[in-house]
Amino acid sequence: MAKKKSRKKNINKAAPTNTTAQRASKKQFATAAIAAVSKVVQMLKPYELSSQQRLKTYQAMLNDDAVFSALDSRLSLIQKAQAKGKFKYNKNSEESKRVKDFFEYCMDNLEDQTIATIGRTAADHIYNGFAPFEIVYEQGEDEWNDKWKLKKLVYIHPLTLNPITPYELSNDGDKILGLRQDFSAFTGDAGMSYFTVVGKNKGVDWSGQFIDWRKVAYCSYSATIAEPFGNSPLDAAYELWRSKQLLEDLGITGATRDMAGIPVLRLPAALLEAAANDPSSAEALQVTQITQSMENMHKGDQSFVVLPSDTHNEAGSGALEFDFKLLGVEGGSGNFNIESMIADKRKAIFTVLASKHLISGESGGGSYSLQEGEAGIHAHFAERDSMVVSDLWNKQVFPKLLKLNGWKVSKEDMPVWVHEPVQDLSSEEKSKLLQRMGAAGLLPKHDPIFMNEMMEYVGFEYEFDQSLDAEGMQELCGEVTSRAGDGMKEGMPNGTGSSQNNNSAVNSDNTA
Repeated sequence: MAKKKSRKKNINKAAPTNTTAQRASKKQFATAAIAAVSKVVQMLKPYELSSQQRLKTYQAMLNDDAVFSALDSRLSLIQKAQAKGKFKYNKNSEESKRVKDFFEYCMDNLEDQTIATIGRTAADHIYNGFAPFEIVYEQGEDEWNDKWKLKKLVYIHPLTLNPITPYELSNDGDKILGLRQDFSAFTGDAGMSYFTVVGKNKGVDWSGQFIDWRKVAYCSYSATIAEPFGNSPLDAAYELWRSKQLLEDLGITGATRDMAGIPVLRLPAALLEAAANDPSSAEALQVTQITQSMENMHKGDQSFVVLPSDTHNEAGSGALEFDFKLLGVEGGSGNFNIESMIADKRKAIFTVLASKHLISGESGGGSYSLQEGEAGIHAHFAERDSMVVSDLWNKQVFPKLLKLNGWKVSKEDMPVWVHEPVQDLSSEEKSKLLQRMGAAGLLPKHDPIFMNEMMEYVGFEYEFDQSLDAEGMQELCGEVTSRAGDGMKEGMPNGTGSSQNNNSAVNSDNTA
């Protein structure tokens, strides 16, 4: 009789639980989301900064708190500097004074515009890269009725230009003939077009309204002959801004999950195993019904769920076999912190846009000297921007206005529009400057014209009669009683001056 072969049962013994790998936490800490942010930014960048889309992207960037704060600070400084500007002209020339008076007449009689509003609008070139205006003229009045005066500067927002052909070039491609404004710019809120068909044959040029370049004045940020529309500094801030936006979206999603909670259901292993082995079994049906209820609760379509009350202990005590909880999002990995990353992106945006002093103002950290230095760098950029706006008047608007009137003015007699310094000296610094110049004998104190300029410089509205002679000025100004400059006259600060008897003369501010 043949012997039956014995069958050995495979017994799966529990593996030891004292190894390093098994003692490690089973919870997932890492995430691919941060790497995904960088990938998404790189995917969007070619599209969002393309020639046809970049202006819309810039407008979206202005809705960001960091980008808006950094740019608005510069724009405000430019507007202020332009609003308080004035003309510098040849005071020894009657022709120069007459031209200056004509320019002032034009700027004082603009239609629904001021120097401040034009300066602010022209400053849009900082983020759009280009700020064009159409120069509109009208006949002058009174003493200027024989001249064409400046009526207004109509802002042509770059977004209204034809996205395909924003400007028209000459046949050799070396000269701009005009701008091409898209028809969509002439559509009102009600959807009705107020575009008027003009032209020799009353035909419609479907590429848009043509604006002759001879009537255009513009500001441009880092423009070249090859790139008349310039470049925007927002290009350098784009990746930081887009990453910040994506991180904020992730943070909002996490906060929403944290408030709503994530449903977690615990079921007996035997029930799950039976459901997996036979999808048509009663156990499988039970698991499906419970999971569907959990899904409905998470969506808000169901307010409760019914679970068995069986426990692992037959006596009815101990842990429940069926358990349900709402858990929040745990960010305990420590590898990254979304809020910290957003703050870093925000600081970097301020740095790129030359507004780092705003970071110190928000955090309250850093010394006063550091913040003052950063504000000085910010003012340096705003000063450069304001110079570009001043060139709009001096290099384009005024020369074209004179050419229209056939008025030839020499370079020496041509008035120049000068904006106020973006970062002016304080009253203390001005007083030190005047005191030191006076001590060195560099101030013509008996000249009423100079004294009026000095009064305006320090902020006083008092004016001396320009017909006063030196004796009259001496009587009004009086004698100098301070000896603060004695040491400078005798060789301060070598210590040999007789002013050593006067404590004010050794003041550090006076001897510096």
